[in-house]
Amino acid sequence: MNLKIASADVSALTRSAQMSLILGAAGSLALTIYAGRHQHSVALLAMFVVWVLLPFVGLFASNRASPAAPASGRISLQIATVIICASSLLAYGTVALGPPHHNTAFIFIVFPAVSWLVIGVDLLIARKMSRARSSGS
Repeated sequence: MNLKIASADVSALTRSAQMSLILGAAGSLALTIYAGRHQHSVALLAMFVVWVLLPFVGLFASNRASPAAPASGRISLQIATVIICASSLLAYGTVALGPPHHNTAFIFIVFPAVSWLVIGVDLLIARKMSRARSSGS
């Protein structure tokens, strides 16, 4: 099945992914700092901030490099970007703004790792699709 996507739709998706990336990173940063507001170790809070922001840096770099990729790979990456950014705000917001828990740090440790896993799988699938198309052409 061959899907044709209008360039206006791709352009709107690109803008949505870019805006999601900015809002997701800024919101995640704010929620991480808010959740760690009672932490006395500035170094520990700084490490959490870096760890939480790393997937956004990876998404930014991948999206910057994606214009060289086939359209299907770019679209897949942009959809993953929107989903990861929205999910991160939901996950971090639920923990940071919800009632206090003993395991508050858990989501801030696990979610970035899961995000990297999703990014990696998405890039691998896009790469395989690109190779299959180029060999099948």
